[in-house]
Amino acid sequence: MDLSILIVSYNTKVYLQRCIESIFKSQTQFTYEVVVVDNNSTDGTLAGFAELPWYSKVRVIQNRYNYGFSVAMNQAYRVSRGRYVMSFNPDAEVFPDTLQRAVGYMELNPQVGKIGFATVEGNSRVLPTVVFRKYNQIDLWRIFVAAGEPMVTNEPRQVDWIFGTGLVIRRDALSAGKLYPENSFLFWEEYDLSRAIKNRNFEIHVVPSISITHHASVTFKKSRDRIQWARLLSHAHEWRVRSQHFGRLNAIVNSFLLLADNLLIYTGLWLKDKVLRRNDERWNEMIDRFARVRAGFIVLFSTPQKRLEINTNAMIFFNHGQKPPYPPITRD
Repeated sequence: MDLSILIVSYNTKVYLQRCIESIFKSQTQFTYEVVVVDNNSTDGTLAGFAELPWYSKVRVIQNRYNYGFSVAMNQAYRVSRGRYVMSFNPDAEVFPDTLQRAVGYMELNPQVGKIGFATVEGNSRVLPTVVFRKYNQIDLWRIFVAAGEPMVTNEPRQVDWIFGTGLVIRRDALSAGKLYPENSFLFWEEYDLSRAIKNRNFEIHVVPSISITHHASVTFKKSRDRIQWARLLSHAHEWRVRSQHFGRLNAIVNSFLLLADNLLIYTGLWLKDKVLRRNDERWNEMIDRFARVRAGFIVLFSTPQKRLEINTNAMIFFNHGQKPPYPPITRD
């Protein structure tokens, strides 16, 4: 088996179907498999699978609990067989040539352990985030601009990190039995993965000439509580990673920057909402910015133990008040 495409799904019914359809429409000259782990979706994600023509070609693991991204992705990894592994989001899609070009690039560059692609989001085409900056960029002047780096060149280049979806990884660059560390329910797993790959003396490349599409953050868009937990998780794990990489002082400074940035943006949106007629786009952005402000306060003024508890409490929230047992180890 050449490529294993691993997908973790949670309440992404329509997007997941489009994602997998795009995969099976790919033009490839190699073998691949698709493994989907569903984290106990409640929107009927798996109900219609049996009626779809590619159902028999997908290996599905259905969890009774929501274990988060890392644990579920490791479930998929343990049953996969490909020489290369693709960590893919259910709200993303490949173009007909994406998989062929990705595997071809890895074949021609045996020193490369992981690659990432350009992402098409709406009318924008951007690179994944490939720089782990010491200080956060300010969002104030780019509220509605897609995340990532603007396209400058189509030439591939070596980078230290890749944060984003659609990552293809050489299995030889991974630890046995595990794709991601399991200390995060969601967010910042790519940092730990990038560091582990570099420690095994493999390079990480971004390849702008290869593209995917992405419908960002569909899991959390329609629930205020889920947005709040998503922001708490993001802030808490960024604090963990920054403290580990740059030191505690950097984590404190960046938390202040994030808090001030989001507070100013929220205030501006609130004032605009008072003056102009309310619209859904602005209101949803206000909800998200308020969640970021609240998360910033909680993480900044929490004790180290309380920050660690955010991850556990998020898992309990997404499992309706109970902490799930660890899933049984499934191997091929």
